[in-house]
Amino acid sequence: MNLPLHTNARCVGRNSGVLLIATISFGMTTVCSGGPSEPPGKAEAKAGGGPDGVSLPALRARPNHLIGRALFENGKPVPEFEVGYEGGFGGGSSGEGRNGEYAVKNQHPDAIIVRNAQARIRIPFRGKTYVLPLAPVDNKPDDRGSDEWRADIQKGAVRDFIFKLTGTQPGHAVMDPAAVADSDAYDVKHGFWGQTVTVSLDAAVAQVGRTVEITLTPDGPLVDGSEAKTIRRSLHLKQPGGYYYLYDLPLGTYTVNARLTSAAASATPLHVKEHVIEDPFTGGDTPQDSVKITWTFDDHYKSINNPTLSISE
Repeated sequence: MNLPLHTNARCVGRNSGVLLIATISFGMTTVCSGGPSEPPGKAEAKAGGGPDGVSLPALRARPNHLIGRALFENGKPVPEFEVGYEGGFGGGSSGEGRNGEYAVKNQHPDAIIVRNAQARIRIPFRGKTYVLPLAPVDNKPDDRGSDEWRADIQKGAVRDFIFKLTGTQPGHAVMDPAAVADSDAYDVKHGFWGQTVTVSLDAAVAQVGRTVEITLTPDGPLVDGSEAKTIRRSLHLKQPGGYYYLYDLPLGTYTVNARLTSAAASATPLHVKEHVIEDPFTGGDTPQDSVKITWTFDDHYKSINNPTLSISE
């Protein structure tokens, strides 16, 4: 579901005595709501589904509203995010959340159920703002055919979300990203919350039976501010030439190097070069011992641009 953002409506709310003025309109529906100005009503604290190590108290549904929370994996609230839902038998609504809470009012009387709820985070990283999907916190499939997601919007509905850096998306088979590195099937390419790096191997390197080990050493924290860790992936070459993929990587900035490994001989360092959409000659014409990569965001299409690595002897 797309949540197009236009600046042609004015909503005013207050949070701890501070006047908040937001100018927002989503698609054809203007929604003057959100966590700070219309906090969801809380019921007695009850253990609920949540991110690892975090227990969420239950929320009491509000008539004609979709309410809920959006958290990082460490349990901290997401400062700013977008929420929207499609309603059964017509309509749907969209809105904006802040400080980990949101309340979207049903603007369409014909919308009887919440058929499909989605949320997206707006998060700054290295001088740019990224818009990325949030995951349903209870890991229920976020698709139109699932009865699990249905709720009477006239009685009110609750949906919580979490910002996941890695993991398998709902509705997809659980996969080991290293085991599917040679696959570009749709379900594989779109089955992870993490990011992808495309790897192009030189013909002299891409010989069946070889193993290419790629190491990504972090250069600073991840997009959510958490500590990044070194990642090593081994590509077991099953086909001559072609492309391979490093799936489900947490979004950050990394220094990348590669080498040929063998049980019978010492590892052989390889050369690496990066190509990106904005500048196909990034990194110069000469392959290097290592390159620094990150992911860029396309504001027009609201999508991530994946880097491509060329690896040669």
